[in-house]
Amino acid sequence: MLKVKIQGFDETRKTFDKLNTNIQTLTHNRAALNAVGTLLSAAAKKRISEGGLPPFKPLKAATVAQKPGGAGQILIDSGIGRRSVTTEVQGGELYYVLNRYMAVHHFGFKGTVDVPAHRRKIKGRNIGRGKKKTASGVAFVKAHQRKMNLPERPFLGILNAQEERSLGDILVKYLAT
Repeated sequence: MLKVKIQGFDETRKTFDKLNTNIQTLTHNRAALNAVGTLLSAAAKKRISEGGLPPFKPLKAATVAQKPGGAGQILIDSGIGRRSVTTEVQGGELYYVLNRYMAVHHFGFKGTVDVPAHRRKIKGRNIGRGKKKTASGVAFVKAHQRKMNLPERPFLGILNAQEERSLGDILVKYLAT
């Protein structure tokens, strides 16, 4: 059974209540679920590009200093994460599909993570006492733990009236057929 819950939009909630007797037919309508999924993933990608709704919590100064070229946009370095936000229909149900990086940013995370041993490319640096010697190449990093505190930056779901109307239009279209 497909359950739709939208908070804060009374008019649409009334519309969904009127359609409630027919909404179960959507679970058997793959095209309807795909249309809703397309809307939801497009809305999430737009929200990421626009910096959130409500706006994402700003990056800390230390984070901005580490990023090449300054702060840029939150959650966007290469665009891989944004492109990974999709939806999938399985057995009459619609699911968001996210890579774990984007899921952690959506829900937030505070805790300790295990970092496996790895290699890191390094640029030249001073390695002698008082001498200007430089070394570059590869550094070997031992396995370790790291404390993380990522704030919640929600981007999934229906968060504005325009998206709500679009969702209602899709549901009405498929329920009428």
